[in-house]
Amino acid sequence: MTTGDWFEWGAQATGNYAQFLAIFLTLTSAYLVAAFFAGKNLTRGQLTLINTFYIVFASLNIFAQMMTLRNSLFAFKMAANSLEELPGISDFMTSVLPVSVAVLCTAISLGCLKFMWDVRHPKAG
Repeated sequence: MTTGDWFEWGAQATGNYAQFLAIFLTLTSAYLVAAFFAGKNLTRGQLTLINTFYIVFASLNIFAQMMTLRNSLFAFKMAANSLEELPGISDFMTSVLPVSVAVLCTAISLGCLKFMWDVRHPKAG
């Protein structure tokens, strides 16, 4: 592949990553709004359906984010390696950054599930 091809692939992967991140934020916001406004009134079946939907789609989205970010960084690394004028991207960055983003999004998702739990089980105080 030429340097331009690597840059194009990297730009496309970066765009895909941004779309997956936007979808994750939309999904998470919708879950939090549902938890805040309707969490107390949901039946067990409705709660199971909503939680299953959120967990499955958030997990798939987090995996997709991790892979597209990894592909983007790899493509830019390959492009930078073919042009001496560009600073290279370290192997550390291409391996740690996607995992760090996935861990952060997983923590956000777990925090959302905890919020739903707290809405449904308020502490007497």
